[in-house]
This record gives sequence, C-alpha cells and structure tokens, in this order.
Amino acid sequence: MKLTTNKKLLLFIITAVSQLLAAQDKPKPTKYDQEFAKNLFEQVAKAKRPYSQSQAHMSTKNIQDKIVENVTGLAKNRKIVNATLKKERDYKKTHYVFYTALPTFHLLQDVTRKLYKRVVGAPTSIKEKKFQFLRYDYKDSKYDQYKNINEFLINEINENGVINDRNPDIGTILVSTNLALFANAGFTGESTWYFFRQVQPWAKEQSWIDFKKKLLESALKSYGYSTDHADKLMALEQFLEDNEGNLGADLFQIFVPKKMVDNLGYVSWRMGMPFDREFILKLLGRKTMTFGVGDKIVYKPDEKEGPKPGVQYLEPTVIDFSKKWKQKDPTTVDMVNSLLQNVKAGKFKLSPLLKQYTTDPKKVKNINYTQARLLVTNDMLLNPKSGIRIFRYYSLDPAKEQEYKKQLKGIIDQIELERQQKITQKPQDLELLQKNLEKLSSMLKALDTNLQALQQGS
Repeated sequence: MKLTTNKKLLLFIITAVSQLLAAQDKPKPTKYDQEFAKNLFEQVAKAKRPYSQSQAHMSTKNIQDKIVENVTGLAKNRKIVNATLKKERDYKKTHYVFYTALPTFHLLQDVTRKLYKRVVGAPTSIKEKKFQFLRYDYKDSKYDQYKNINEFLINEINENGVINDRNPDIGTILVSTNLALFANAGFTGESTWYFFRQVQPWAKEQSWIDFKKKLLESALKSYGYSTDHADKLMALEQFLEDNEGNLGADLFQIFVPKKMVDNLGYVSWRMGMPFDREFILKLLGRKTMTFGVGDKIVYKPDEKEGPKPGVQYLEPTVIDFSKKWKQKDPTTVDMVNSLLQNVKAGKFKLSPLLKQYTTDPKKVKNINYTQARLLVTNDMLLNPKSGIRIFRYYSLDPAKEQEYKKQLKGIIDQIELERQQKITQKPQDLELLQKNLEKLSSMLKALDTNLQALQQGS
C-alpha cells in the first residue's frame, strides 16, 4: 500500500525520536530544579482531596524521588508549570486532563486555527484560546472511521491482534498522552515533559521541512485555499527559532469532559497497547515487570549497530505477535480473545482509573507508567464546540513572536482576500460561460442551415 504524506511523516518521527532518545545521555536536574520540585511537593501536601491529576501523581514519596532525580527544566519553566497546575485545579471537577507534546508544529497549529476562524467561524473556545488543533486537515474522512474508542479497539485488535500506534494507520488517529505533567518521570522515551523540553536536531533536516510543507499545503487545500503562499508561511518559522536556531516543541494540556472520556480514550501502555498486565507479561515472556524503565525493554534495535545479545526489543516482538495472530497461532489466539473480552468488559475505561487516581493515588498500580490514548475524530477531539479544551504552552522570544504574529496575519489576510475574490468572480465566470455557450449554439444553428442549403442545392 502506498503511504500518504501523513503516514510517511509519522514513520519519520518515530524513527528520528527513537534514535535520538537512544543516542543521548539523560540530562540531570539542577539544584534549582530540585528546589522547585520540593516546593511543589509541599503544596501537594497541603492540598485537599480529590487531587488534581498532577497533584495525585506527585503525592507519593516514590514518585517524588523520581521527579527530583530525573525531571529537568522545572526552574526555567516555572511559569508554564504553575499555569498548567492551576488549570488542572480549575477544571478538575468537570474534566480529566491529558498531556502530550508535538515538535516544531507551532506554525501549522496557528495557520489551522486562523483558517478555521475564517471558513467555519470563531466559537468561544477559539476566541479565548482554549482550543488547539492536533491535526490540521479540515473534515478529513479518516477521522470519521470510528464513532468511539471501543469500536476502534475491537476492530483494530480483531485485525492485528494488538494495538501498535507505531503503525502509521493507527498513530494518525491516536494521540499518545500522559496522565500527569511529570508522568513517566525517569522514562525519557515515554515522558511528555521530557519530549517538550528536548531539542530535536532532526527538525533541521530538509526531509522534515519538506514534510511539514506538504502538511501545510494539505491543510490549506482542505479549507479551500490556494497553496501559492506556502513558502512564505514556512519562512515564518525563522521567528520561532531559539538563539541556537532550533525549533522547540509545544506542550498540550487536553481537558476532556468527564462524561465524554470513556468514549474518547482508554488506559494504555507503550505503543498504545491496552494496559492489560497479564497480556503484556505473556507477550514479553516475563513473570514480573515494573512496566517502566527498570524492565530495560528497548523500543527497537539501533539501525547501524543492529540487535544486541540479551536485549529485549518491543517493536519487533509486537510485529511478530501480530503475524502469529494472522497465522492463527493457538496460543496467540487465546491471548487476543482474552484481551478482547477485557475490552468488552470495560477494563480499560479511563473514568474508574482516574477517579481512583485523584482520590487514592497510592492504590493505583504503576501510576508513573500508566498512559492513555485518545481517539482523533472530527466530532470530538477536532471539534472546538465539543466541550474539550486544549491549551498550548511554549517558550518563544517575545520580540520574535510579535513579528511572527504580525507577518502571519498579513499572509493569512492576503490568501483570504484571494479566496474571496475567487468566490465573487464565480457568478461573472458563469455569466461569461453562458454567453459563450449561446454564441456557440447560434454558430452551430447557422452551420446546420448552411449544410441543409448545400444538400438541397446538390
């Protein structure tokens, strides 16, 4: 099957990120980070239950130690940390929160939001900057494949035996999220906060830039705009670079109404697998696991060095399992049927977990490593009127950002003017076409008369 631009892009991200995380040494927190963290713990100790989710995550000594030992950039980003935690407290009665980070897509998000405002309108959530788009094409049919998360899980597990969001078809319609701001502390490959903070050197590669341009052109077309100004828009990324010329990631805080959450997401583990502990243990051939960094399960072998003896790799194991399912291997079939029974029994629903998470976090198993996947649909996660709130956090130079916004508005105004001109020209074009058709009809009638006269004369 030929891969679309979005699928190629997702494969590119997966490969680049896995290589980056494997190659880099983990940075260490500064003493200022640690002091700030300890101050946060003191605030949590004074908080009343039910906690917000990030408060709950930080409430146990085990997690506090992981944050102090591993989480960097707290002091530098104290404003972002304080703002996100306040938002959690503000929304905790009505919404559950999820965190994700996206690298170098700031421009695409801004363009998409502005196009939506001009073509569809500006609901309150857009006007008040309480909604961001995590995908960019308008009304793309691939986001209408499934009505709810259970339908997705049952269909995809029946087809492949397991959920693997490294598969582009799956990863495009799922958002990988953490349940707290510092969840997966110490587990860099699964940590939203780490991904938000980490510079992505591959973002400067021309192949990556070309992919983003294709995404931008696709978004423009989906809203009915010309792509003539795509290069001008892409050039605006210079204003989003830091002093070293790097484009950063954006942190997203997704608030989902509690009544909606079980239709939208499920409790997950790495690669989007439903967090079925018995299933995962059998899949990996283990008797016990921490389900975290201590298990030393590497995502995939290094492309240059290849597999290392004695190292267990997750992606090849999952791919092999899926093949066995399609070959109807009896042991695999039994495992998949059990997983499907658990899906249908509601064992991966988010609401029961998150209720316990915020009221009695010490009883939540593997609290640091539990994740969630959210289904991308046009009527929920991509709908500003759905009741979902999505806040974006980032670090940009104020002067550069001001110039960026000014130039972005100018380009969007220009392409909107051109779109409106095309719309107003349509009646004129139709009128001209009608006149030309009438002339052609008259000419054909005259030609017919002349032919008849010639025939009679002969």
